[in-house]
Amino acid sequence: MKSMLYINKKDKSKETKVKSVAIFNRIKIESIDSEDLAELPEDAELLYMRGIDRIAMEKFLSDLKKKNIRINLKCVETVTNKDWSLYKLYEEIKREHERIQFNRDN
Repeated sequence: MKSMLYINKKDKSKETKVKSVAIFNRIKIESIDSEDLAELPEDAELLYMRGIDRIAMEKFLSDLKKKNIRINLKCVETVTNKDWSLYKLYEEIKREHERIQFNRDN
């Protein structure tokens, strides 16, 4: 089943837009436990996709782009990350994104 978890602690308007694109693409929106959410920084934003094949993911991301919605931290569920806490997932994806940005800038 296609599903996603989208967290945006600072911009509820953007969260609504992302979720509407997900619904349009028939992607189930997962909810998050408030305790897990509390562990994340106040400016946390993360898109975590599960069970989405490449074609559906490309369409979903393309639809976000058409609406000028940019999400820096995004990932798909893998065998490695599927049992991680939300905090660990966020920190790992954030570090990975920072490494990519550093390599692009240098």
